[in-house]
Order: sequence, then C-alpha cells, then structure tokens
Amino acid sequence: SFGTGHHETTSLMISTQLTIDHKNKRILDFGTGTGILSIMASKLGAQHILATDIDDWCIENSHENFNLNAVSNYELKKGTVNSLHIDGTYDIILANINKNVLLEEIPYYVNYMAEKAYLLLSGFYENDVEDIKKVAENTGLQLLKKAVKNHWTCLLFSKYHTYKLF
Repeated sequence: SFGTGHHETTSLMISTQLTIDHKNKRILDFGTGTGILSIMASKLGAQHILATDIDDWCIENSHENFNLNAVSNYELKKGTVNSLHIDGTYDIILANINKNVLLEEIPYYVNYMAEKAYLLLSGFYENDVEDIKKVAENTGLQLLKKAVKNHWTCLLFSKYHTYKLF
C-alpha cells in the first residue's frame, strides 16, 4: 500500500534517502501523500521540509502523521507544482508520483534545485526509465543511481555533479 513504506516505490525512495546526507538540508516533497518521505527526511536531520499534495485527505493525513512523529520543521501546501508559490531552492527534492506527472513536472523541479541538489524520483516501472531519464538529462541532470524492486524503479539524479556517488 502507498504511504506505509510497504509499496515498492516508497521502500525504494526511503532506501535511497538513507544514502544521502539530509543534515541541515532543505527538502521539497512533491506528492507527499501520507508524509512518510518527509518524516524520514526530518528524522535524518533536515533543516526544513516543504511537502505538497493535491488531495485534501493527503494534506490532513500528513499533518496528523507529522504530529504523531514529532515533526515540526515542515510546511504543507496544497496544489500542483505550477500552481504553488514556492520560494527559494532546495537541496533534496522527492517525487514519488507516476510517470506521466513526472514527465510533465521534472522541468519545474529543476527550477527549485540548489546547486548540487539531488532529485529522487519513483512511481514508475523499469520500462519507463528511459523516458524519465531523457527528460531529466535534457534539463541538465545527471543520473547517479537506479534501484529496482519488483519492476518498480527509483532514480537518483543530481544537478551539476561531476562525479558519481555510487
């Protein structure tokens, strides 16, 4: 199920988050759902988290889950990437949505990425990787890591890194 950490995409995102330094970083979580990835970011030492979703239930549920997990360093906004007013840049952007939304929104995400920021994407199958990779690379991102679980995939991109971490 989504939002519990049991679905392959959520599990892949969390596993990938664990490989990245979150301490004192600014996190942007598009399509936060239940807030699980934002909660993980907070527990890993993030300075500030902006979580977004388009669904009223997700906003309500995320607030509840943040409170249950003693997460206070967050802001929660309802809307799409192109309808929200988002200030500044972020060190890590998380988006576990679906292929079609990601293909449309990756160019927006890049606008919010600080220099040397990371973009973690999931919510799509392994056979969709080339489509996702093409759009991301056309916006100046470099693929650092690919993880697959039961045909679901997570990709880790970086902005302006000249070396591979993995």
